[in-house]
Amino acid sequence: MSTAQTPVLSVVMATFNRRELLLRLLSQLSAQTLPPHLFEVVIVDDGSVEPASSFIHQDNYPFHIEVVRQDNAGAAAARHRAIERARASLLVIIDDDMQVPKAFLAEHAKQHPKGSRRLVLGRLKADPAIAHMPYFEKWYAALHDKMASDFASGQLKLTGNNVYTGNVSLRREDYWAVGGFDFSMKRAEDIELGLKLEHSGVELHYAPDAYTLHGSDHTSEDVWLKRAFLYGVYFSRIHQKHPEAPHADPWRFLFEMKWVARPFLTVATVAPQASQPISHAARAAVKWADKLGLDRVAHMGSSVVYTMEYCRGARDEAGSLSNAALGILNCWRSRHD
Repeated sequence: MSTAQTPVLSVVMATFNRRELLLRLLSQLSAQTLPPHLFEVVIVDDGSVEPASSFIHQDNYPFHIEVVRQDNAGAAAARHRAIERARASLLVIIDDDMQVPKAFLAEHAKQHPKGSRRLVLGRLKADPAIAHMPYFEKWYAALHDKMASDFASGQLKLTGNNVYTGNVSLRREDYWAVGGFDFSMKRAEDIELGLKLEHSGVELHYAPDAYTLHGSDHTSEDVWLKRAFLYGVYFSRIHQKHPEAPHADPWRFLFEMKWVARPFLTVATVAPQASQPISHAARAAVKWADKLGLDRVAHMGSSVVYTMEYCRGARDEAGSLSNAALGILNCWRSRHD
């Protein structure tokens, strides 16, 4: 395809050390029902050990593809650079570990009627191999299944804090209008972007048919817990930037989770280090339940383990117990105003 021809849709993604998963995704993008001359793929290699340009070649694909390499700067910076290089007015942002059905791009395009200002969030379905993945990946998949069910039933309204960049589309114009990703966010940069778009008046729309299969290669429990801690930190910073969005308050989980979980979250907030043995015991119980096939118990326990670590992150960002207590009080007041 001539690079002079402007596509109607740009698929943008960041990649880091995922050769096989990235090649799988590109193969599936080659089989899309959307004609290949209508879209392009822009990949920013965020400092992979093996440069993506060494194994990705334009001649292997029916669509135009561009690979840009940068020193490791994080997912937000890599996706932003890909968007800078994108030529289409409509962006589809996707993670490099996803799998896509043949109608994936056509479904996203269909959800953006002419003249609309929409962010379209596609569904994340579990990889068929989920049964062989660690307990925390099973929990993550169950969480997204529950969210999809709640969106479908009307129990949950899509808001900015639900946005993820694993499978989302929006107009490039709307991305630039709100300033794009905040590079200072090492986690939750997609949520911060979602809140800015929500606040700017962009319609948030959930599209279950524009789905991907989430084929994660995460295997480290320690990395999962570190991410939970960082989400507590960065949700706190997001709330400082967006006080107009109570649904992004970092302390809301103390009031939203089931009553049986709240003592665990409270002790993690009040005594972050002293409560670590409780977290270790909870993790052991979750692994036991997962091994025995007690999925419901394992998922509930995983939520507790994750959110305890999240609360430690929020407490760390608060700086002191008194500051955390004030934040919790303000969260309670906003929920009862």
